[in-house]
Amino acid sequence: MKSPMRLLHGRRPAGILEETVARSLLQGGRGGREAQSRKEAQSRKKRSKEQERSKEQERSEEQKGSKEQERSKEQKGSTEQERSKEQKRSTEQGGNSMNLRIGENIRRLRRERNLTQEEVAAHLGISFQSVSKWERCDGYPDITMLPALAHYFGVSVDALIGMDQMAKAEKYDEVNRLWKENNRRGRHQENVVLMRDSLRTFPNDSLLLVQLSTSLEKLDGTKEEKAKYLRESIALQEQILRYGEDSQVRSATQYNICFSYWKNGEQKKALEQAGKLPNLYKARENALVFFLEGEERHETAKAALEPLAWSAELHLSILAEALGKPAYLEKAREIRRLLLGHGEEDSAGPVQERRQNEPRDEKRG
Repeated sequence: MKSPMRLLHGRRPAGILEETVARSLLQGGRGGREAQSRKEAQSRKKRSKEQERSKEQERSEEQKGSKEQERSKEQKGSTEQERSKEQKRSTEQGGNSMNLRIGENIRRLRRERNLTQEEVAAHLGISFQSVSKWERCDGYPDITMLPALAHYFGVSVDALIGMDQMAKAEKYDEVNRLWKENNRRGRHQENVVLMRDSLRTFPNDSLLLVQLSTSLEKLDGTKEEKAKYLRESIALQEQILRYGEDSQVRSATQYNICFSYWKNGEQKKALEQAGKLPNLYKARENALVFFLEGEERHETAKAALEPLAWSAELHLSILAEALGKPAYLEKAREIRRLLLGHGEEDSAGPVQERRQNEPRDEKRG
């Protein structure tokens, strides 16, 4: 039987088959190498692209990190600058408040006279930015300019730099020191005189008013005299609640006036005022401990325990009286020991006695 090739061509394709196979093998080998080469080229290209993408990503991350570091440095620098300014102000206020007074007084005097910063600057031959800086307390005028400034505003140099204000501040501190000393020694009549005189220098000062109120209610005298002192004390406290701006003094007065009303026979007013006071849950210490950190938080929590112990002792003693159960008093002592770490012998005094004297602290917040 003839092969298919012989039938097609009529003769044996001498060498054709071998050449065809060899060519096929050669082409196949070359094609395979070319395909492999193409694959390798594609693979290299792919790797190159991936490497470039990786480098771009690294560069992007580095740039991002660099920007974050720059922002962090800027924020840190800004924070440090602010802290430095605050420390500078604090130091100057504590150690040399004269500098701060200059800026405050220049601003006050300029506004009282309806002058602009440009007008003040033109008179002194300087830029208005300098005047602005003084008023912000970021800088202070040269000492040689003080006489010209004082003359321009029509005041003395002492008034310009705040010597009078500094003297008043020192006098105010001394008045309060004397009041505390007299109060500790039971010299309430001396304190009444001291507060009346001081209020001529510091009219309507809330703390002085509440201290006068406290001293009046501690005065001895006849029943009529004590009633008169009490009415004056109530009038002073009502004045504080109407016009006082010190939040701590107002808070203390809102509490104290309840007892003054009650002692004056005005039970309805006492109950009405007491109902306006915040409850124990809304106390200052309960809020502060959420926001403070470190030592401040620890000290605030520690300071809150004394009024907490007093409050628990007060209410338990009332329950003991009302229900005739002395066991409540033992609970009060136990709570005091747990909170304050001492027993009855170290207590500030029997609750019943403290209940009579409690509302008359000069500044209870």
